Amino acid sequence: MQTMILAVSLAGALLVAGCGGGGSRGASMAGMPSGGEPSTPTPTTPQTYGPGRTIPLPTGHRLQTGTTIPAGGSRTVEEPGGSRTTIRCTAGSESCRVRVAEDGTVTLITGNLQIEIVGLPDIPPPTPPVTPPTRVIEPSLPTWEQLPTLVDRMNHRTELRSKASAGSSCDDGVTACQAVVKTLLANVREQYGAIGYFEGRRDFEIEYTVNGVTSSTEEFETFEGRWLDNSIYIAADGTAYSPSLGNEYVDAYFGSSDNGLLLLSMGIRDTNPITGVYRGYSYGSLYHVGSFELTYTSGATGGQLDMTLNTSLPHNGTYTWTNVSVDNQGYFDNNITRDDRVLGANKLEGSFYQGGEVGGVFSYRSGQNWDDSDSFFVYGAFGGKLVPDTP
Repeated sequence: MQTMILAVSLAGALLVAGCGGGGSRGASMAGMPSGGEPSTPTPTTPQTYGPGRTIPLPTGHRLQTGTTIPAGGSRTVEEPGGSRTTIRCTAGSESCRVRVAEDGTVTLITGNLQIEIVGLPDIPPPTPPVTPPTRVIEPSLPTWEQLPTLVDRMNHRTELRSKASAGSSCDDGVTACQAVVKTLLANVREQYGAIGYFEGRRDFEIEYTVNGVTSSTEEFETFEGRWLDNSIYIAADGTAYSPSLGNEYVDAYFGSSDNGLLLLSMGIRDTNPITGVYRGYSYGSLYHVGSFELTYTSGATGGQLDMTLNTSLPHNGTYTWTNVSVDNQGYFDNNITRDDRVLGANKLEGSFYQGGEVGGVFSYRSGQNWDDSDSFFVYGAFGGKLVPDTP
C-alpha cells in the first residue's frame, strides 16, 4: 500500500509540473492531438533522482515515512488517454526509501529512482535548491581612517564650553569646530573601531597675563567620546584659567569655578527626524559615564521629546527631561541655564542627525536645595541611534 502511495504521489506531482501554466489538462495532454485524432503515446526520457533529492508533491498530498520500492522493482500508474507513469528503483542500487518532513516535503534518502512518463512532454528533473551566497555584512561604522573625511561633512554642532577653559574650543562656528575635532582625533591614544570609542590626551601651551606680565605654560586636556555613522560626541576636561583673572571667564552654564570643560556633539543635520526611540551612551565631567533613552514624536512644525539619562555612579543616578520642543530643523534646546537654579535634570540641547541618529549636550544638578553645599553640576555629551522596530 505504501509503495502505491509513493507511485501515485510522484506521478501526480510530475503531471502537475507538466501542465506548464497550471491550467486544466486538455486532450493533447492526455495523448490526443488538438484535432481529436488518436496518437501513439511517446515516451519521455527517463529522469533519475538520487539520494537527497526532493520529490515535489501536489498541494495537500501526504506520504508516510518509510515508503519503499525494492531495488529493481517498479510501479506503473495508468492515466486516461493512454498516458502512464513508470517509477523504477534502479537495479543494483539500494531499495528506494523516502522521508517525509513535518511540512510534507518528500526526500529520497536511499536508492535511485528512475521515472518515465509516456504520453506527456519531457519534464526536466527538479532544479536542486540554490544556496544563496554568504552575505557579507559591511561594518556599520565609518573606519577610523574615514573619520576625518566624515567630520568635514558635518554641518552642525552643539557645545557646552566653560569660558574658563584653556583647552579646545568650538566657539567660532562649524568650520572651526571641524578643525578642533580633527585635532583631538589626531591626539587619540586608544580607539576601538568596532564600537566607535576613543580616548586621548592633547598637550598644548597657553599664555596668560597677570599684572602686566605675560607668561606661558605647558598644559593638557584629556577627552573621550564615540562616533556613529553621521555624528560624533566628545567630552574634554582640561586646564582652567584662574578665576582671579576676572569676570570675563564667568558664564551662565559653568560659573567661574569649574574645570576647563568642553562637551560637544557634531554631525550631519537631519531636517526630517524619525519618530521613535533612540538609545546610546554619554560621557562627561566628574567621571560621568551613562546611557540614555530618548523618545521623539514628530509634529506639524517639529515635535517634542522625552529623555531619560542613567548612570551607575553613586553620586549621579537617573534624570529625566520631558516635553522638550524640537524645531522643524531637528534642533532642540530647553533654554535652561545654570542661573535658573533648577535641581535635577538641567540643561538639554542637541540635534537629530542623518541615518536615524541624535546627539547633544546636557547638565544635571544633584542636591536637596539649589544653594546646598552638597549640590553640584555634572556636564556631559551624548549620542545614539534609532532603535529598529521589533516585530
